[in-house]
Amino acid sequence: MPRKINHHVVTQDIEDDLGIYHGVMAISPARAVWEVACRSSLESGVVTADSALYQDPQLREALEELQLRFAYFPGSRRGRLVIKLADPGADTPGESVTRVQFFRYGIPMPELQYLVVDHHGVLVGISDFYWEQQRHLGEFDGMIKYQRLLRPGETVSECVIREKKREDAMRADLRGMSRFICPDVMPLRARRTMADLAQALDQSQRLYVRGRTIIAS
Repeated sequence: MPRKINHHVVTQDIEDDLGIYHGVMAISPARAVWEVACRSSLESGVVTADSALYQDPQLREALEELQLRFAYFPGSRRGRLVIKLADPGADTPGESVTRVQFFRYGIPMPELQYLVVDHHGVLVGISDFYWEQQRHLGEFDGMIKYQRLLRPGETVSECVIREKKREDAMRADLRGMSRFICPDVMPLRARRTMADLAQALDQSQRLYVRGRTIIAS
């Protein structure tokens, strides 16, 4: 089945942004990201920008320059917001979309790809999101993620069980955890999901931050 391709017509000051890429004349990666950021939804823009920065973190400087150069470009307000939210630490599109919902509903931005180590200093897992002030982990789960994590000869069920053991190990040092799947962060359910997350963050702070302080004192 052929891939669906969306073509965008670019007309403003394009000459400086053209180049030869893999033998084809095309617009520069930074300009392409900027065009998508201005013309698409916030979710699509952040997914695109995250992916571009993941592949080339130095692209941010060019994106910053484009913000100034096209300050009054149609959709530039959304474009600037996309660039502000973009983070090369996002590992999947689902994580990017989830972070957009954090922004929309006032959830503090977490640290990405947090390394969780046990009391022996041994790495037990990498969490997609971590809120240090609340001692709360967050994971975006999708079928693509589990397919990517599958080991040779392992079934999806076995992979899920192994992931559950990894979660238990990451939570062993008194941390909360929230998990998200794609429907949770889509418009119809995002408000409820983020409200639940806000409560979970508050609960983790009471249990694992304030509780520790009381015990220590």
